[in-house]
Amino acid sequence: IRVAPDYAPVRFNFGSLLASRGQNEDAEVQLRTALQLRPQMAEAAIVISSVMEATGRLADAENILRRALDSRPDYALAALNLGQLLLRLGRFDDAVSFIERSVVIAPDALSWMRSSINNRTELARFAICSRNVSVGTAIQRVPGPSPITGHHRPDPNTRPQDRCG
Repeated sequence: IRVAPDYAPVRFNFGSLLASRGQNEDAEVQLRTALQLRPQMAEAAIVISSVMEATGRLADAENILRRALDSRPDYALAALNLGQLLLRLGRFDDAVSFIERSVVIAPDALSWMRSSINNRTELARFAICSRNVSVGTAIQRVPGPSPITGHHRPDPNTRPQDRCG
């Protein structure tokens, strides 16, 4: 940082490291500096939102994720994270909308989304079962095992809501 204090990637990497160590206040300072230096760096907003969630500032986390999507509407991970946060807040219709958006933006990215959704079976069940959303359809079309459950795809002749109970 001393060598390149105005280089956003350095601030982002340092802030991410601090966040991984639980040094949330220092992490947020570095990540906000990265965003000030490069407002389109939605990756920094993702990490800041995680810090905010960890410290119970859910409304702030939502706001920063929404701003990240305003600056980069095609950022699937921001859409997915916002969907997960909204689900946690009990705002199911909004949550599904953003989860669907993440799949529309990056339909081939369901495998990396699995790591983000991992251990969130309620999210997966909700996304697939409620209102027969397109996430369920997208998951069915992924060849091989389901990226969420790891199980092989069900019979394509059954509808997602027929498998929800």
